[in-house]
Amino acid sequence: MSVAEARAGPVTGVDEVYGAVLSDVDAELTAPAHELLTVTPWLRLVRDFAAHRVLAQVSADGSVWLTVGSLFTPFPYAVHAGVVATGDAAFAKVAVDVLAAGAVVVSVERDADTAVVRWNKPEDAVAFTLSRSTDGTQWEVLERGTRSYTYKDEGLRHGRRYYKVAAQLVGGGTRETTDPVVVSAETLAQVIARARKADASEWTKKSYAAFVAELDRIEKAAGEDEDTRIDQVYAAYELLVSIETLLRKFEVAPSMVQASTVAWPGTGTTAANGWRAFDGDTATYTDTLAAESWINIDAGASGPITVDRVRLYPRVGQLSRANGTVFRGSNDDGGTWTDFHTVSGVNAAQWYEFKLPERASYQRIRVYDGHNGRCNLAEVEFWYQLPDEE
Repeated sequence: MSVAEARAGPVTGVDEVYGAVLSDVDAELTAPAHELLTVTPWLRLVRDFAAHRVLAQVSADGSVWLTVGSLFTPFPYAVHAGVVATGDAAFAKVAVDVLAAGAVVVSVERDADTAVVRWNKPEDAVAFTLSRSTDGTQWEVLERGTRSYTYKDEGLRHGRRYYKVAAQLVGGGTRETTDPVVVSAETLAQVIARARKADASEWTKKSYAAFVAELDRIEKAAGEDEDTRIDQVYAAYELLVSIETLLRKFEVAPSMVQASTVAWPGTGTTAANGWRAFDGDTATYTDTLAAESWINIDAGASGPITVDRVRLYPRVGQLSRANGTVFRGSNDDGGTWTDFHTVSGVNAAQWYEFKLPERASYQRIRVYDGHNGRCNLAEVEFWYQLPDEE
């Protein structure tokens, strides 16, 4: 195993930097949240030859390393690797080191207030013990005798956390990480910046406005303790109310539904056959006699049927028959029909939800099957959203 470490020197016009192995799959090493070169000028590539994996890491001081990318590289023992940037840059220091054979390589990534610790598996390792410290001296065991290679540690909001891994070996004894890995919590500025990226469309307008107002207040409260303000940002998320709370289901009644034929092989009524797609039971399903068939829903006095989302459950054992089903609506007693959604991507016995690009509202809806699927749907639901008040 080897480590290539570099520190960026004078930089001209470079805002972001990416660690990469020069191959046709190098894009997989791009950091999920691009690191500013001025903030983390230290770059490191760590290659574990036995595991065929390369880690890309960045650091602000050359001692605390954060993993920002990982790439599976089934290459020969000797390879050429390097670092590329999006603009002009010069390295003030470059070093290459070799890790001992069978070394336990540990890395840590940070996602908001969660640290994700990963480690490799030396050939002679059979299990692992993961320990954590907040000061690098006092340690507590998080996992003992685990055969996993990853661990999520939540609640990283202040300070640092150190991690080390000890491998239990086939012949007895242990082999421990040479140096613990360290991860720092986000700064107040980072916590607020991430909070401001919350997608407004996912929350009610009133709750999102309250959330932004609280972020503004916290940001302006410069005299308060920073850790307290960080906790206040996390608490502010509790103000957000999901837009999903405004969704309501249109209640389809048996009297509204009629299939184009009776059920296969020729039993019951058309109404009973159509109702099986709306009876709340995923074990039943509409099953028509014709290659081209449909289910009509006439809302009557309860109409129109307003639809923002369509949910469906396919027939178990005939999942693909749901694909190609077309939802269409009519406001002239079925004289003309307008398609508003075509089903695709069904491949499992589960609920599927389809968000419409724009609201549909019709007195009649037809679930149309022109692909010999025999209208094999176990359940269909129509959902609409209440007005989102300011």
